[in-house]
Amino acid sequence: MSNDRRNTTFLAILAGAVVGAAAGLLLAPASGAESRARVRRTATRLRDEAGTKARSAGALIGRYTGDLKEAVEAGRTAYRSTREKETVTAV
Repeated sequence: MSNDRRNTTFLAILAGAVVGAAAGLLLAPASGAESRARVRRTATRLRDEAGTKARSAGALIGRYTGDLKEAVEAGRTAYRSTREKETVTAV
């Protein structure tokens, strides 16, 4: 699955969670203080989950960046090796 598709899926899930939480708050019979406390708890939980997802994404990006650097270096090495062989063969 591409990163764009993952990002879109994550945003759709996050949007669904927010809409669901808002609908639950609007439809639930609770006092203003109880509703505000619930909103505060939900916001804190969502913030923590978003932070966890962001850290996971950062680690994943870091891993892919490292893999990409290794692949580029392997390609450079292979290219140089091939060029050296062609130079020796041409002489």
